[in-house]
Amino acid sequence: EARGLSSATQDVHDGAIVRKEELERDPLELHERTGSEAVHADADMTKCRKANPTNKELTADELSAYFHLPINEVAKKLGLCVTVLKARCRDNGITRWPYRKVRKLDNIIRALESNRKCAGREDCKKQLAVLKETRDVLLSNPNSTAHLKLGPPTPELELPLV
Repeated sequence: EARGLSSATQDVHDGAIVRKEELERDPLELHERTGSEAVHADADMTKCRKANPTNKELTADELSAYFHLPINEVAKKLGLCVTVLKARCRDNGITRWPYRKVRKLDNIIRALESNRKCAGREDCKKQLAVLKETRDVLLSNPNSTAHLKLGPPTPELELPLV
């Protein structure tokens, strides 16, 4: 037992012996003193706010400019942690980050545009127009389910896997 503490009143975090009262009192201070990363569940949120005290409110329009990027990358660019970015999204009514939906539509659009069987065909042009319109809807309203209404591409086009 270190420093005369009983096992009931001490805990070990990343090799540092810590009083259990300290865990409950100030997890951020404990992190700074011990270097422990997993001190408390809400310590990450506190660290995030302290790391960037000028967290401004983000509008849905500002966020929509980043929907084509993964959420981790956007958080780095904005100088926020992912937890705070997700909170800003919820504040703007965005329930889920739409990157994967946008990426999937971009891949289908790219595949159709590069498909030689599709060149100049009217049905392909219509399908491309619908895909691009759906992508625009998704960028303006990330909670939209428009991408679910597309259905599979026409079978004779056989898109390459992207």
